[in-house]
Amino acid sequence: MACYIGVDFYGTTKHPYLVYSRTLFGQRLRALRNERGITQEELCKMIKAHRNFVGYVERGQENICLDNILQLARALKVNPADLFGLYK
Repeated sequence: MACYIGVDFYGTTKHPYLVYSRTLFGQRLRALRNERGITQEELCKMIKAHRNFVGYVERGQENICLDNILQLARALKVNPADLFGLYK
């Protein structure tokens, strides 16, 4: 997995670690969502988010907040730590 420095909509440089960690989080979210046979749009409806939100998160384009992490975990019926894939 390549780690790169991105530029956001405001022209601000993103720290490479943050871009990489968002990508890893997104990959884990996608894997858990696919295991459950849920589409991105269905998951967005479950958490009452914009229909593109989950796609942005899965691609590492969205800096997700704690409230959204908890909503995603609840919707997927997993422990929030499972979204990070840190504890196996």
